[in-house]
Amino acid sequence: MTILDEDPADLLRATTANFQTHEDIACLSRISTSVSTLRSARTLRLDTHRASSASLTRRLASAQAAHADSLASHDASGHAAEILRLDAQKFRAAKAVSEVRGDCERKEGEVRGLERTVEGLEREGVEGGDDGSDSEEDVLRLRVYRGLGIEAEADENGEFRRAVVRNRAKGDVSVVSLEKGRDRMFYAGHFWGCL
Repeated sequence: MTILDEDPADLLRATTANFQTHEDIACLSRISTSVSTLRSARTLRLDTHRASSASLTRRLASAQAAHADSLASHDASGHAAEILRLDAQKFRAAKAVSEVRGDCERKEGEVRGLERTVEGLEREGVEGGDDGSDSEEDVLRLRVYRGLGIEAEADENGEFRRAVVRNRAKGDVSVVSLEKGRDRMFYAGHFWGCL
């Protein structure tokens, strides 16, 4: 064992005084304070994040429950049946519109034909012609024929050799040649057949 010339307590006191530990102790105190401040800030931030995560978790669970309810209440076959019903209704409406357009075009054709007939009658006048040679019976007969859609056409001699028969309902036009040898009942039956 070594024997020291000085008292060990004095030696320790002198060594401690030479190291100047009071600055190191103050620095360690500051570090400890910073660590505790950081620890409390970190704890506060973690608590905030946990609360936000819990709120988001609740919202997710609520949204998932609402989604599951909507999936459970959704009826795919009912939806398909509704689409088919609406498609059928749409096609029926389109067909009705097409039929109405066809009727309108047919009626317009009839109106144009009647306007031509009226213009022709107005040109012929009350007596049915400019020279007044036709009898009232012929004029009346021609008006009845025209009202039915039959127009008799006269040749250069004034004899009726052709008849144009218009079927307004079907939109058909037939031209019939009138021959003297045929019976009137034949032409009447033929005209009614065309109408």
